[in-house]
Amino acid sequence: MVACDGAAAWEAQPNGQLKLAGAGSECLSQEGAAAGSEDAALQGAIAASSSSDSAHGAAMAVDGSSSTFWASAMDPVGPVSLTLDLGSEKRLADLDIDWEYPAKTFSVDVSSDGIKWKQLYGTDSNVLASTSIALGSTAAKHVKVTMREAASSFKGHSVFGIRSLALRAPRLRAVVEDCGLAAKSADARDKYFETYVSSASAADSKALRSELPSLEAARASLATVVAELAQALPKITSCKGAASFAKTGHAQEATILFQAKTTTRETQLGKDVEKQNGINTASVAALLKESRRIIVAARGALV
Repeated sequence: MVACDGAAAWEAQPNGQLKLAGAGSECLSQEGAAAGSEDAALQGAIAASSSSDSAHGAAMAVDGSSSTFWASAMDPVGPVSLTLDLGSEKRLADLDIDWEYPAKTFSVDVSSDGIKWKQLYGTDSNVLASTSIALGSTAAKHVKVTMREAASSFKGHSVFGIRSLALRAPRLRAVVEDCGLAAKSADARDKYFETYVSSASAADSKALRSELPSLEAARASLATVVAELAQALPKITSCKGAASFAKTGHAQEATILFQAKTTTRETQLGKDVEKQNGINTASVAALLKESRRIIVAARGALV
Protein backbone atom coordinates (compact mmCIF):
# COMPACT_ATOMS: atom_id res chain seq x y z
CA MET A 1 0.00 0.00 0.00
CA VAL A 2 1.43 3.35 -1.07
CA ALA A 3 0.16 6.90 -1.48
CA CYS A 4 -2.27 7.19 -4.38
CA ASP A 5 0.00 9.55 -6.31
CA GLY A 6 2.81 6.99 -6.12
CA ALA A 7 0.80 3.89 -6.97
CA ALA A 8 1.27 1.98 -10.20
CA ALA A 9 -1.16 2.78 -13.03
CA TRP A 10 -2.85 0.11 -15.13
CA GLU A 11 -4.22 0.33 -18.64
CA ALA A 12 -7.17 -1.81 -19.73
CA GLN A 13 -6.40 -3.53 -23.06
CA PRO A 14 -8.97 -4.48 -25.74
CA ASN A 15 -8.25 -8.19 -25.13
CA GLY A 16 -9.12 -7.95 -21.42
CA GLN A 17 -5.58 -7.73 -20.09
CA LEU A 18 -4.44 -5.12 -17.56
CA LYS A 19 -1.12 -3.68 -18.71
CA LEU A 20 1.27 -1.93 -16.36
CA ALA A 21 1.53 1.64 -17.60
CA GLY A 22 4.90 2.86 -18.73
CA ALA A 23 7.75 1.24 -20.62
CA GLY A 24 7.74 -2.44 -21.43
CA SER A 25 4.91 -4.92 -21.86
CA GLU A 26 3.95 -6.42 -18.50
CA CYS A 27 0.43 -7.52 -17.55
CA LEU A 28 -1.34 -8.64 -14.41
CA SER A 29 -1.88 -12.41 -14.32
CA GLN A 30 -2.09 -15.39 -11.95
CA GLU A 31 0.47 -18.05 -11.15
CA GLY A 32 -0.49 -21.58 -10.10
CA ALA A 33 -2.07 -24.82 -11.28
CA ALA A 34 -5.75 -23.83 -11.30
CA ALA A 35 -8.37 -21.59 -9.74
CA GLY A 36 -9.99 -22.33 -6.40
CA SER A 37 -8.50 -23.33 -3.06
CA GLU A 38 -6.44 -26.26 -1.82
CA ASP A 39 -5.65 -27.93 1.48
CA ALA A 40 -2.08 -26.76 2.06
CA ALA A 41 -1.72 -29.15 5.00
CA LEU A 42 -1.81 -32.18 2.68
CA GLN A 43 1.47 -31.12 1.04
CA GLY A 44 3.18 -30.07 4.25
CA ALA A 45 5.33 -31.82 6.83
CA ILE A 46 3.84 -32.21 10.30
CA ALA A 47 5.35 -32.96 13.70
CA ALA A 48 3.85 -33.43 17.17
CA SER A 49 5.46 -32.81 20.54
CA SER A 50 3.56 -35.84 21.88
CA SER A 51 1.92 -38.91 20.30
CA SER A 52 0.32 -41.96 21.88
CA ASP A 53 1.87 -44.49 19.45
CA SER A 54 2.90 -44.93 15.80
CA ALA A 55 -0.67 -45.75 14.75
CA HIS A 56 -1.78 -42.31 15.96
CA GLY A 57 1.19 -40.20 14.89
CA ALA A 58 1.03 -36.60 13.72
CA ALA A 59 0.69 -37.59 10.04
CA MET A 60 -2.70 -39.15 10.80
CA ALA A 61 -4.16 -35.65 11.26
CA VAL A 62 -3.33 -34.59 7.68
CA ASP A 63 -3.63 -37.83 5.70
CA GLY A 64 -7.04 -36.94 4.25
CA SER A 65 -8.71 -39.97 5.83
CA SER A 66 -11.66 -39.78 8.22
CA SER A 67 -10.84 -43.21 9.71
CA THR A 68 -7.50 -42.20 11.26
CA PHE A 69 -6.52 -39.62 13.86
CA TRP A 70 -3.58 -38.23 15.80
CA ALA A 71 -3.64 -38.63 19.57
CA SER A 72 -1.30 -37.33 22.24
CA ALA A 73 0.10 -39.43 25.06
CA MET A 74 -2.21 -39.89 28.04
CA ASP A 75 -2.13 -37.19 30.72
CA PRO A 76 0.49 -35.00 28.97
CA VAL A 77 2.60 -32.79 31.18
CA GLY A 78 2.57 -29.26 29.81
CA PRO A 79 1.28 -28.02 26.44
CA VAL A 80 1.13 -30.31 23.40
CA SER A 81 1.72 -28.87 19.94
CA LEU A 82 1.23 -29.86 16.30
CA THR A 83 3.53 -27.96 13.93
CA LEU A 84 3.14 -27.80 10.15
CA ASP A 85 5.84 -26.83 7.65
CA LEU A 86 4.04 -25.96 4.41
CA GLY A 87 7.25 -25.96 2.35
CA SER A 88 6.72 -22.43 1.05
CA GLU A 89 4.83 -19.35 2.13
CA LYS A 90 1.07 -19.60 1.55
CA ARG A 91 -1.80 -17.13 1.88
CA LEU A 92 -3.91 -18.94 4.48
CA ALA A 93 -7.65 -18.34 4.41
CA ASP A 94 -9.07 -20.80 6.97
CA LEU A 95 -8.07 -23.50 9.45
CA ASP A 96 -10.53 -26.35 10.01
CA ILE A 97 -10.05 -28.85 12.84
CA ASP A 98 -12.17 -31.95 13.40
CA TRP A 99 -11.35 -33.05 16.93
CA GLU A 100 -11.21 -36.64 18.13
CA TYR A 101 -10.49 -35.55 21.70
CA PRO A 102 -11.17 -31.77 21.76
CA ALA A 103 -8.95 -29.23 23.46
CA LYS A 104 -10.75 -26.82 25.73
CA THR A 105 -7.80 -24.41 25.69
CA PHE A 106 -5.68 -24.02 22.57
CA SER A 107 -4.06 -21.41 20.34
CA VAL A 108 -2.99 -21.07 16.70
CA ASP A 109 0.30 -19.37 15.75
CA VAL A 110 1.92 -18.72 12.37
CA SER A 111 5.47 -17.99 11.30
CA SER A 112 7.46 -17.31 8.15
CA ASP A 113 10.76 -18.70 9.45
CA GLY A 114 9.77 -21.11 12.24
CA ILE A 115 11.48 -18.88 14.82
CA LYS A 116 9.31 -15.81 15.30
CA TRP A 117 5.67 -16.72 15.90
CA LYS A 118 2.50 -14.65 15.80
CA GLN A 119 -0.69 -15.80 17.54
CA LEU A 120 -3.78 -15.51 15.33
CA TYR A 121 -6.29 -17.28 17.57
CA GLY A 122 -6.66 -18.42 21.15
CA THR A 123 -9.46 -19.72 23.39
CA ASP A 124 -9.85 -21.24 26.83
CA SER A 125 -13.50 -22.26 26.42
CA ASN A 126 -13.86 -24.54 23.39
CA VAL A 127 -16.85 -26.89 23.66
CA LEU A 128 -17.12 -27.91 19.98
CA ALA A 129 -15.98 -31.07 18.23
CA SER A 130 -15.24 -29.07 15.06
CA THR A 131 -13.45 -25.73 14.88
CA SER A 132 -13.27 -23.34 11.93
CA ILE A 133 -10.96 -20.33 12.19
CA ALA A 134 -10.66 -17.51 9.65
CA LEU A 135 -6.98 -16.64 9.12
CA GLY A 136 -7.56 -13.59 6.95
CA SER A 137 -5.24 -14.57 4.05
CA THR A 138 -2.24 -14.39 6.38
CA ALA A 139 1.06 -15.22 4.69
CA ALA A 140 2.90 -18.00 6.53
CA LYS A 141 5.11 -21.02 5.97
CA HIS A 142 4.68 -22.57 9.42
CA VAL A 143 1.49 -23.14 11.46
CA LYS A 144 1.37 -24.37 15.07
CA VAL A 145 -1.63 -25.53 17.11
CA THR A 146 -0.81 -25.57 20.83
CA MET A 147 -3.18 -27.43 23.18
CA ARG A 148 -3.09 -26.75 26.92
CA GLU A 149 -6.25 -28.17 28.53
CA ALA A 150 -8.36 -31.11 27.35
CA ALA A 151 -12.13 -30.84 27.02
CA SER A 152 -12.73 -34.60 27.14
CA SER A 153 -11.10 -37.72 28.50
CA PHE A 154 -10.46 -41.35 27.59
CA LYS A 155 -11.02 -43.87 30.42
CA GLY A 156 -10.45 -41.11 32.92
CA HIS A 157 -7.23 -39.86 31.31
CA SER A 158 -6.64 -36.44 29.79
CA VAL A 159 -5.81 -36.63 26.08
CA PHE A 160 -5.82 -34.53 22.91
CA GLY A 161 -6.77 -35.86 19.49
CA ILE A 162 -7.33 -34.50 15.98
CA ARG A 163 -9.04 -36.48 13.23
CA SER A 164 -8.52 -33.88 10.51
CA LEU A 165 -6.59 -30.63 10.24
CA ALA A 166 -7.04 -28.63 7.01
CA LEU A 167 -5.51 -25.33 5.93
CA ARG A 168 -7.34 -23.65 3.06
CA ALA A 169 -5.24 -21.52 0.71
CA PRO A 170 -5.83 -20.20 -2.83
CA ARG A 171 -4.12 -22.14 -5.60
CA LEU A 172 -3.29 -18.97 -7.54
CA ARG A 173 -1.34 -15.86 -6.65
CA ALA A 174 -1.17 -12.54 -8.49
CA VAL A 175 1.96 -11.91 -10.59
CA VAL A 176 3.14 -9.52 -13.30
CA GLU A 177 4.58 -11.13 -16.43
CA ASP A 178 5.10 -10.47 -20.12
CA CYS A 179 1.74 -9.72 -21.74
CA GLY A 180 2.40 -12.04 -24.69
CA LEU A 181 3.40 -14.92 -22.43
CA ALA A 182 0.41 -14.36 -20.14
CA ALA A 183 -1.95 -14.43 -23.13
CA LYS A 184 -0.82 -17.98 -23.99
CA SER A 185 -2.36 -19.45 -20.82
CA ALA A 186 -4.97 -22.18 -21.33
CA ASP A 187 -7.47 -20.32 -19.16
CA ALA A 188 -8.47 -16.68 -18.68
CA ARG A 189 -6.17 -16.00 -15.75
CA ASP A 190 -4.76 -12.88 -17.45
CA LYS A 191 -8.18 -11.44 -18.35
CA TYR A 192 -10.05 -8.83 -16.29
CA PHE A 193 -13.51 -7.80 -17.41
CA GLU A 194 -14.97 -4.50 -16.29
CA THR A 195 -18.60 -4.39 -15.16
CA TYR A 196 -20.62 -1.21 -14.81
CA VAL A 197 -22.13 -0.41 -11.42
CA SER A 198 -24.17 2.68 -10.63
CA SER A 199 -22.30 3.34 -7.40
CA ALA A 200 -19.72 1.76 -5.12
CA SER A 201 -18.35 2.50 -1.67
CA ALA A 202 -15.55 0.84 0.26
CA ALA A 203 -17.38 1.77 3.47
CA ASP A 204 -20.58 -0.17 2.77
CA SER A 205 -19.68 -2.75 5.41
CA LYS A 206 -18.50 -0.21 7.99
CA ALA A 207 -21.64 -0.53 10.13
CA LEU A 208 -21.40 -4.31 10.00
CA ARG A 209 -17.73 -4.34 10.97
CA SER A 210 -18.44 -1.99 13.89
CA GLU A 211 -20.61 -4.72 15.44
CA LEU A 212 -17.99 -7.48 15.16
CA PRO A 213 -16.31 -6.71 18.53
CA SER A 214 -19.71 -7.06 20.25
CA LEU A 215 -20.36 -10.34 18.44
CA GLU A 216 -16.97 -11.72 19.45
CA ALA A 217 -17.44 -10.60 23.07
CA ALA A 218 -20.85 -12.31 23.20
CA ARG A 219 -19.46 -15.48 21.59
CA ALA A 220 -16.55 -15.63 24.04
CA SER A 221 -18.84 -15.02 27.03
CA LEU A 222 -21.28 -17.74 25.96
CA ALA A 223 -18.47 -20.21 25.25
CA THR A 224 -16.93 -19.58 28.69
CA VAL A 225 -20.19 -20.15 30.57
CA VAL A 226 -21.09 -23.24 28.55
CA ALA A 227 -17.60 -24.71 28.97
CA GLU A 228 -17.86 -24.31 32.75
CA LEU A 229 -21.33 -25.89 32.74
CA ALA A 230 -20.16 -28.80 30.57
CA GLN A 231 -17.23 -29.42 32.91
CA ALA A 232 -19.46 -29.39 36.00
CA LEU A 233 -22.26 -31.61 34.70
CA PRO A 234 -20.48 -34.99 34.80
CA LYS A 235 -19.66 -34.37 38.47
CA ILE A 236 -23.31 -34.09 39.45
CA THR A 237 -23.63 -37.86 39.72
CA SER A 238 -26.51 -37.71 42.16
CA CYS A 239 -28.71 -35.77 39.76
CA LYS A 240 -31.07 -37.37 37.27
CA GLY A 241 -29.67 -37.43 33.75
CA ALA A 242 -26.14 -36.37 34.67
CA ALA A 243 -24.58 -39.79 34.12
CA SER A 244 -25.91 -40.05 30.58
CA PHE A 245 -24.36 -36.71 29.73
CA ALA A 246 -20.78 -37.64 30.65
CA LYS A 247 -18.44 -38.25 27.72
CA THR A 248 -15.59 -40.70 28.21
CA GLY A 249 -14.90 -41.96 24.69
CA HIS A 250 -13.77 -40.24 21.54
CA ALA A 251 -15.79 -37.39 20.08
CA GLN A 252 -19.13 -38.40 18.57
CA GLU A 253 -21.90 -36.43 16.95
CA ALA A 254 -24.12 -35.03 19.69
CA THR A 255 -27.81 -35.94 19.90
CA ILE A 256 -29.91 -32.88 19.17
CA LEU A 257 -32.09 -32.23 22.22
CA PHE A 258 -33.27 -28.84 21.08
CA GLN A 259 -33.87 -27.79 17.51
CA ALA A 260 -34.13 -24.16 16.45
CA LYS A 261 -37.40 -23.39 14.69
CA THR A 262 -36.01 -20.67 12.44
CA THR A 263 -34.39 -21.29 9.09
CA THR A 264 -32.17 -19.03 7.01
CA ARG A 265 -31.42 -18.90 3.33
CA GLU A 266 -27.83 -17.92 2.73
CA THR A 267 -26.98 -16.37 -0.61
CA GLN A 268 -23.57 -16.34 -2.28
CA LEU A 269 -23.48 -12.57 -1.77
CA GLY A 270 -24.05 -13.11 1.94
CA LYS A 271 -21.21 -15.65 2.07
CA ASP A 272 -18.89 -13.23 0.26
CA VAL A 273 -19.73 -10.40 2.68
CA GLU A 274 -19.11 -12.68 5.67
CA LYS A 275 -15.77 -13.85 4.26
CA GLN A 276 -14.57 -10.32 3.46
CA ASN A 277 -15.45 -9.11 6.96
CA GLY A 278 -14.13 -12.11 8.88
CA ILE A 279 -17.53 -13.38 10.05
CA ASN A 280 -17.79 -17.12 10.65
CA THR A 281 -21.52 -17.76 10.98
CA ALA A 282 -21.05 -21.54 10.84
CA SER A 283 -18.90 -21.43 13.97
CA VAL A 284 -21.41 -19.22 15.81
CA ALA A 285 -24.28 -21.51 14.78
CA ALA A 286 -22.35 -24.57 16.00
CA LEU A 287 -21.72 -22.90 19.36
CA LEU A 288 -25.40 -22.00 19.76
CA LYS A 289 -26.41 -25.56 18.88
CA GLU A 290 -24.01 -27.09 21.42
CA SER A 291 -25.04 -24.51 24.03
CA ARG A 292 -28.70 -25.50 23.66
CA ARG A 293 -27.76 -29.17 24.03
CA ILE A 294 -25.76 -28.59 27.21
CA ILE A 295 -28.35 -26.26 28.76
CA VAL A 296 -31.19 -28.71 28.08
CA ALA A 297 -29.07 -31.52 29.57
CA ALA A 298 -28.41 -29.39 32.65
CA ARG A 299 -32.09 -28.67 33.12
CA GLY A 300 -32.84 -32.37 32.78
CA ALA A 301 -30.26 -33.20 35.43
CA LEU A 302 -31.65 -30.71 37.90
CA VAL A 303 -35.39 -31.34 37.44
